[in-house]
Amino acid sequence: MPNCLSSLLLRQNPESLTCLWTSIEQVVSQIWRLEVEAKVQEDAIPNRSGFLKDYRVWTTSARIELLFQKGLIEAETYRLLNQARKARNEFIHRGAQPNLSEATAALSALFKLLSSCSSDYKNTRLLDETSAQIISRCVRTPHKDETLEPSYWRDIARLPGEPQFKGKYKPFDLNLKPITSFDPAYAKKAARAKAKVDEPGNGTD
Repeated sequence: MPNCLSSLLLRQNPESLTCLWTSIEQVVSQIWRLEVEAKVQEDAIPNRSGFLKDYRVWTTSARIELLFQKGLIEAETYRLLNQARKARNEFIHRGAQPNLSEATAALSALFKLLSSCSSDYKNTRLLDETSAQIISRCVRTPHKDETLEPSYWRDIARLPGEPQFKGKYKPFDLNLKPITSFDPAYAKKAARAKAKVDEPGNGTD
């Protein structure tokens, strides 16, 4: 949640919307487990419990619809969720950049879901004041969509070994030696390989 709010206040709409929608999915999943999955009697209808746990069938949008029909999500919250979900999908699948109103819709929807859960689904406005304060801070902080061009350039730091480098640096002597100086067998192998290349018919002409 802190990362969501920081991104929102910084007007990083894609990041904040993605983070907020992830939080929304978690809350919706929790409501689903408590109010749908937990109330299923497996002995009444076989395999029903497993069916309701299948996230491929019961996507977040499908869960929201059913929770709305059960009266666990209010119409106002549903509208905000739809707005946020559509913006999130447009961003994920098409790269369309969400605007501030879509990001704040996700925030409002999340806070209403949290309020509903904490009040046994009786009050969705417990966090309205907190939500309004956060959104007002976003509105008061204008965002400049401008490309900044550098006015000054600083010289790139020189690396050891470059002529312009200044500092304590002593080149390291690798003390490379011919292989034949410590591997007598290598000289014989090299000589045989050279002789084979020099044989008639092995030339490159």
